[in-house]
Amino acid sequence: MGGPDAVSFAVTNALELDYGVTRVAGGSGDTRMVQVFFANTSFEAKCDDVFPVQSTVEAAAPLRPALEALLAGPTPAEQALGYGGWFSSATDGTLNDGSITARVAFADFDDLRSIIPNASTTCGSAGLLAQLDSTATQFDTFDDSRYSLVGSEVVFYEWLQMTPPN
Repeated sequence: MGGPDAVSFAVTNALELDYGVTRVAGGSGDTRMVQVFFANTSFEAKCDDVFPVQSTVEAAAPLRPALEALLAGPTPAEQALGYGGWFSSATDGTLNDGSITARVAFADFDDLRSIIPNASTTCGSAGLLAQLDSTATQFDTFDDSRYSLVGSEVVFYEWLQMTPPN
């Protein structure tokens, strides 16, 4: 429990990989701390292993700002620690909508296919979905997540060579 000054990212990431332990930290006032999940090249990890970094977002509606922080990609300091993945300055600002219905988080993006075309590989889609799912489903107001490109779930999941969820 505590922020990165109390327990380093290296320690929390090792604990996450080996034991499934995640950091718990809180914000105050109009903001709160959330976790944004990235891949990390410093660890021997599988395609869908992701590790949290802390981000401060609006407390009232954290889903959209958490996804926006993910889409902006890791900061230069986080990149220096090995964080990366599919999201970067090229994907920053591509979130069209983020909403919650019947305990399911919905996120709609601009057409990411030309920005990150290699995400459609087996390992690529597993990593992309792990980053999105881990970031989106950390909140206790929903249990699942679904995604679309320019309003179409079919386009999103077919891009990743998957069947859209029912």
